Amino acid sequence: MGVVIFEMGLAFALISGIFPRWIKWLAAAVFGVFFCVAVDLALKSAASCGCFGNIHVDPRITACLDLAVVLVLIVSRCETAQRSWRQIAVFGGGVVVSLLLLIPMTQHPAVMRVEHVVDPPIEVPENGIPFILRPGQIDLGYVESQSVTRFTLELANNTDNKRAIDNVSTDCQCIAIVESPKSVAAKSKAAVICEFTAPEMAGPYSKMITVSSENEKFEAKMSARIDHPLVMEAVRSDRSLPGRGHEFAVRNEGTTPVRLLYATVTPPVGMVKIDAQPVEPGQSKVLKFQYQTGKTAEKISVRIQTNHRIQKQVFFAP
Repeated sequence: MGVVIFEMGLAFALISGIFPRWIKWLAAAVFGVFFCVAVDLALKSAASCGCFGNIHVDPRITACLDLAVVLVLIVSRCETAQRSWRQIAVFGGGVVVSLLLLIPMTQHPAVMRVEHVVDPPIEVPENGIPFILRPGQIDLGYVESQSVTRFTLELANNTDNKRAIDNVSTDCQCIAIVESPKSVAAKSKAAVICEFTAPEMAGPYSKMITVSSENEKFEAKMSARIDHPLVMEAVRSDRSLPGRGHEFAVRNEGTTPVRLLYATVTPPVGMVKIDAQPVEPGQSKVLKFQYQTGKTAEKISVRIQTNHRIQKQVFFAP
């Protein structure tokens, strides 16, 4: 927020014409810093400079723009003039309006940033696959809407020659390539660092990351559950004993407790008992399905209603 306030103040100072010589050199210094940042991102093959939010702009374009602004400011000439009340009013009024517009930002919740740790991939055997992007599938699990999750993919070069990386792209602006290599040395590995910004939606979500190298394409699939913290999984299944059926667990991967309200069974051949205690964050609750006397079915499904603000029900087919 401090950076935003500074940039808006500088903008109104330029518009007003107040302190022309000082503001000229201050603006040149600021755009010089922007130029250095853009060049650094370009050397790291970043997909976007990040200057314009969700709008992706190649950092090489931003670097050219910043350099042009610096050069124009350096060669421009400023005449020293008396400060007028009009200049002071434009500058002061602009700063006040900017601060008023920034008040809602103080009430906005902080962005949740998460580092997703991937299990170490299996080593490529000496005479194995020449070049590979791994893991081929990465499941981030539960993520909150508008949170940012960073994860890492690995490029493994098992050949005796350096492998050039032409491009790293995604099929959605929600995945930003933070860092990627220009090449991978022989018999070595390199990391592709990505950041997933969860959109304002709920439910299963998946996108692809594509690495282009020497006329070949390698893909990895990223998947996540946005604002769906509950997961159901089988614990035990035994139909051989009277009154016994399935046991399954409801796991809460979210950050708040979730109450299970009631369960429906299709077809109605049994029942699931729900207690009043909520499923705490990071905990699981084991539930039992019991067949009614004399009833059975080859396929059944259990649907549990919840009090979660988005995931109103969770489904399980044992």
